[in-house]
Amino acid sequence: MLKILKLTLALFVVLFFSTCRKECPCNDPQDPECPNYDPCFKWKKIDTKFLVFQGNNGFPVPTWCDNIPSCDTLTNPLLVLKAPINNVNECEYEWQVGTDTTIRNGKTVTVDFLDYLNQVGWEKHFVVNLTIKRPLDRCLENPNDTLVKTSRSVFFTKNYNTLIDYDEFKVKYKGYFTHDPIKEVVLEFFRKKTFRGIGTGSPFDSVLLITGYPFVDTLRYLGSCGDLEGCENFNFSRLKIAPPDCPHTGNVKYQEILFYDNRNIRLYREFVNSDKSVSKYEFIGKKN
Repeated sequence: MLKILKLTLALFVVLFFSTCRKECPCNDPQDPECPNYDPCFKWKKIDTKFLVFQGNNGFPVPTWCDNIPSCDTLTNPLLVLKAPINNVNECEYEWQVGTDTTIRNGKTVTVDFLDYLNQVGWEKHFVVNLTIKRPLDRCLENPNDTLVKTSRSVFFTKNYNTLIDYDEFKVKYKGYFTHDPIKEVVLEFFRKKTFRGIGTGSPFDSVLLITGYPFVDTLRYLGSCGDLEGCENFNFSRLKIAPPDCPHTGNVKYQEILFYDNRNIRLYREFVNSDKSVSKYEFIGKKN
């Protein structure tokens, strides 16, 4: 009897949701198919959250890096500012950076601070002021908001996050791979003058190596070989490598590093196997 009741209840639930999908109205103001659709849902107010990026060492940012997170702390003297993303196309933008009275217009502006920082030194804050002008339209909730001003502080520093500092010989990160979170893993980063016949050619430099990955005893960290491209900010970086791959790196083809702070990290890497399949390893750990 109990089995019959459970079966009847399950059948009722399935029929209810099946019927509801066909007959019950949706409730999403952003979906044109719903009766409560509001074409002004996203455009009732001016979005003032503009985006801050740093330059890419003189190279164009790869298209696959377009969605790198915005960050107010920069380790590169090239400041890139982008307009908020949730505004109507008709909005106009006026930027004023630091004590410079120059007004810059456009959805994206770039300001080079190299000469200034070389003169006065790094570890400096600058205030970015943005004025947004929007034509009055039927979606604007408050007619007084056709002109709004916002600002935020950016900071230039040479103290950037690294997995292992240049003055460190060996560091360990204790954590886990996300595909097996119960098992504790220790990734160790260390330096050697040479590794399996590979050296840097400089008496002051070394080869950076990693242990802790399950498919090999020791990996060489990405170096100067191969065709590298990527992007970064203060606490996040992306890197791709095209053939020829760096020897002894496990045929790594893609890498992301996220620094939650100066000790806690997320390290994501993709490796190409001999059969051309891809193995993905996401490590969450803390520096010991």
